[in-house]
Amino acid sequence: MIEDNQENPFEKKPTKAELKKLEEDVNNELDRKREDTRSVLAKRMIWILIGTYISSFVLTIFIIFFPIESPEERTERYTYSKDIFTLFITNQVGLIGAVLGFYFGSNRSRN
Repeated sequence: MIEDNQENPFEKKPTKAELKKLEEDVNNELDRKREDTRSVLAKRMIWILIGTYISSFVLTIFIIFFPIESPEERTERYTYSKDIFTLFITNQVGLIGAVLGFYFGSNRSRN
């Protein structure tokens, strides 16, 4: 129990300077965490794109060199794989371009 002559720290109201300092500290911490999160998301999306390019290359090589009896079947398989890879890569490039554009655009507008 608190004595009558002892000051209760929870009853003390902060000064305007203390509140302003606390607000600046909170804003700085939020900005830092926001930038860290954006950086992590951008890096992960780029790694996903790199993985897609590598898998596309490996699968295309596999399709080209895998023994197939008829050349028509090889051409057909290559065409299908090319269409699927084009679909995946164009969608990913558009998404990653938008995310990175937003990330770097918001950084530029703050400075």
